Amino acid sequence: MRAPDDLDAVEWAALTHAYGGAEDVPALVRALYDPDDVGDALYDLHGNVWHQGSVFPATVAAVPFLAYAAAHGADPAGVLELLADIADQPPADLAIPVVAAAVDAVAAAAVELLPAARHPDAQLRAAYARLAGAIRVPLPEAVVAELAAV
Repeated sequence: MRAPDDLDAVEWAALTHAYGGAEDVPALVRALYDPDDVGDALYDLHGNVWHQGSVFPATVAAVPFLAYAAAHGADPAGVLELLADIADQPPADLAIPVVAAAVDAVAAAAVELLPAARHPDAQLRAAYARLAGAIRVPLPEAVVAELAAV
């Protein structure tokens, strides 16, 4: 996970998403912490870094920031759903390097997001379960063990 303080350390202008340069990603990620802006930010991120099932170089860079927002932001379940969408790629597409990198990044984040599996909020638990189920690479052992315990 990466905190929003690190967003400026990424050269977003050199990365692309569905609509070209990814300069807008830092502002969208920061908006995930504002209850008034989180809905619009999630909508825009769904269109930019996960567009109709496609992922992009900016998606890979955004995943650690999205994971942090899932743990600390204004709509954790909504961000977990976005991460699940990113991970939910057809097995054949895992041969595409950017797709494999995005799925691997989500799988790594799933370990750090394990507390959501036992969270008191049923919506958050369900979103985490969807995230874990969407990952088409072998799940890290910590995730498997935690889900088995739940």
